[in-house]
Amino acid sequence: MKQNGLWEATLVCSDAVLVDSNTLPSAPPLAYLKSHWAAAIQPVQQAPFIVTPAPVRAGENDVDTVLHLLFARFGYPHVFEGMCNPPGGDWSGLSMLTEDRKLELRWLVLPRVTAAGAKRPDHVFQLFDVFTPFLLLVIESKEQSQSVESRIGPRLLKYVGELVAAIPSVQRASASPWSHYTHAGDRPPPQMASAAAFVVTDTTELAMVTARAQVDIVLGFSFPPQHDSCTLWLHCCTPLGEQISKFLQSLPLQKLKLAIKIQS
Repeated sequence: MKQNGLWEATLVCSDAVLVDSNTLPSAPPLAYLKSHWAAAIQPVQQAPFIVTPAPVRAGENDVDTVLHLLFARFGYPHVFEGMCNPPGGDWSGLSMLTEDRKLELRWLVLPRVTAAGAKRPDHVFQLFDVFTPFLLLVIESKEQSQSVESRIGPRLLKYVGELVAAIPSVQRASASPWSHYTHAGDRPPPQMASAAAFVVTDTTELAMVTARAQVDIVLGFSFPPQHDSCTLWLHCCTPLGEQISKFLQSLPLQKLKLAIKIQS
């Protein structure tokens, strides 16, 4: 162990070792239990390393995480998460439920380099019940308001619209295994809305983003210095954005420590 790092890792992480080699004598393979070498392992003395769970500052990862919790967890069962981008999120494909919610369709080929006038989103949520038959909410998240690109709304909708117009790759019912797409039902173009989300330091940023982003709703997230709660500022840009705002205000958010405020 002192001379070879591979043996050190093997013995420290194992409860037993079986050794076999062409260079061994004719005796059978050698087997050892941890008790054979445990006494030789010197305990490592380390000072306690304590880190506060509160982040030093809020950024795009925090925006993505709150969006995921807000829609996918607290919006359930009215919301289906088709694409997410929190830390550890999944960009391998886009999923969408059929209108009866019995079948999940998934597109596995997502072009990283998008067509002109299109932009790959960070989140896609499918909202049911309050929209007929459903609404696809496509969101671009940024750390700062100045990072939100001009005309991002139409570009997000073009990307998702062109993607779901193509034939899905696979399908499944509930938690069943995936299979090749065979669903013969109609797939009319879905109703879609766009949103821009970012960390807000001044509520005037909401109107500034509205003027150039051309989205249906602007979502501004402000965090206190201790970062133990969040305020979501909503700025509605279209009648569709107002419907989304009413839906968000109806969610039970007490456990999320999130307050929603409207910026006119």
